[in-house]
Amino acid sequence: MPFNRFFGAQVFTGGHDKAMDILLAGHADAAFVSSARADEYLEHGVISKNSFRVLWWSPPLHYDPFVLRSDVCPQVRRELMDLMTTPSPRLRKFLESQLASGITRVTHEDYQAIGELIPVGP
Repeated sequence: MPFNRFFGAQVFTGGHDKAMDILLAGHADAAFVSSARADEYLEHGVISKNSFRVLWWSPPLHYDPFVLRSDVCPQVRRELMDLMTTPSPRLRKFLESQLASGITRVTHEDYQAIGELIPVGP
């Protein structure tokens, strides 16, 4: 059954943690959440292993993407991409604070499994 016919409405919460908070409060029946975010909630005791039931798993996706509007000036876009992908002490410090090993450039194709599940548009 198409996603938009199975569920009565779609609401964008602004983040995976907010989606889990809405589930926990009983304001939604289902939500897309990152397994990494769910693991953080579990680790901090916010949820238990039985708090949620998994309905679907996507293929592995990149963790917390940084996104830009499509109309951002090309020069600013290049400078931001260079800043985020060129090794430097500041980048290393940021990556360490996020327990990350690097930042990888991704495209819409990297998220195709989700796009096929939730078609955009009428």
